[in-house]
Amino acid sequence: MGGNTFDVLFIGAADVVYRQGSLYAAITQADLFVIAWTMALVAVLGAGLVRRERRGVGKIGLEGATILVLYLAGSATVAAMG
Repeated sequence: MGGNTFDVLFIGAADVVYRQGSLYAAITQADLFVIAWTMALVAVLGAGLVRRERRGVGKIGLEGATILVLYLAGSATVAAMG
């Protein structure tokens, strides 16, 4: 989870060194989907961590299954985008 958050810092630097213009203008629909998909996965994970902290439960709950389903559905979508 920390890695995804830290990687966002590199977007600004990448935009500076991208030679074909603005990096943001070069983003495709597939890129936007992967960004949104990653945000959804991180949100489910974060919500599960908060829920687990509040309830004091040490086992994996519904968020584990939700992340698996989101991952498989997203992977199939990305594969279909080709």
